[in-house]
Amino acid sequence: MGFIRPEVRANLWRWREVAFMAIIVLACVRLIGRGWDMSSPVYMTLGGIGTVIATGLLYVAIQRARFVQPDLAPGVVEITERRVSYMGPIEGYSLSLDALTRVEIRQSQYHGPMWELYHTEGPHVTIPTAAKGADALFDTLAALKGADTERMIQATSHPTQQRNVIWEA
Repeated sequence: MGFIRPEVRANLWRWREVAFMAIIVLACVRLIGRGWDMSSPVYMTLGGIGTVIATGLLYVAIQRARFVQPDLAPGVVEITERRVSYMGPIEGYSLSLDALTRVEIRQSQYHGPMWELYHTEGPHVTIPTAAKGADALFDTLAALKGADTERMIQATSHPTQQRNVIWEA
């Protein structure tokens, strides 16, 4: 028997990485303050470097937390050695990240936002953003040079009927 409702617990779990990184940022800022009080340039330098790195990681954690979708759509996504595999209820796909030519997010009538992955190995692949394991696709595609992570988040948070091009080779 839990004292926290399941949807609240899921939301807290979704933001756990952000909370952890915020604590690290505060600890690094405190280290800068300790260095200032003790006139120690070593503490201040370590605290400054740690603050910069932790702030960057905090930004990434916020982006990921904003994008996470509940696993409500059919299928499972696996990413192994630069290869994306989607096993859906009817068919499955596998493609290499090196073969990607364009990535879009579009709205589906039944499953909400969908990834559209266009590649040179065959027909384009459609993957629901709410499929199990599809959150790993966010990290993988965000690493592509020129990928627009803010557009990814906007396309899933405020869905429209238009296609949103996230990345193009």
